[in-house]
Amino acid sequence: TYLALQAEKSVQKEGGLVLWTDTEMSWDSSWVAKCGVDPTKVLVKQPTTAEEAGDIIIDLMGEGIDLVVLDSIAGLVPSAISEHDLSYNPMAWLSSFVGQLYVRVTPLLKKLPPTLLSKNPQHQPTRFLLLKFNLSLENLLKKILQSHRAWLSHNWRPI
Repeated sequence: TYLALQAEKSVQKEGGLVLWTDTEMSWDSSWVAKCGVDPTKVLVKQPTTAEEAGDIIIDLMGEGIDLVVLDSIAGLVPSAISEHDLSYNPMAWLSSFVGQLYVRVTPLLKKLPPTLLSKNPQHQPTRFLLLKFNLSLENLLKKILQSHRAWLSHNWRPI
């Protein structure tokens, strides 16, 4: 989340607009402000289902958004589960859904200016998927990831 906020801070410095799709319902304006981001200039959406999150991202990409953050892939919940269908078996559902979402988003990224940054903390301490980004954002993220990896190599130990 901190790395995504640093990308957001960079976009805000350049006068860009950010969409934060918070699937984990964990948005905290005070913490965001402490990270140097102006929370009043962020469009925050908290969808209740994965399908709703996908629709929000696709619908708002053409509305002048420069950075779309999906926080996080792990928080995407199928509508069948949110509607209390306990017999629904989501085996491989998430990877299929995310794959379909990227298929729908990729043509938009070719025509429009936004960057899509999606966070998936399931398997590694930090994993990002960046689709289409401008050079300044790419360089910023490389620096942030290098410092984050250096910190992890010294401070993070598997249990």
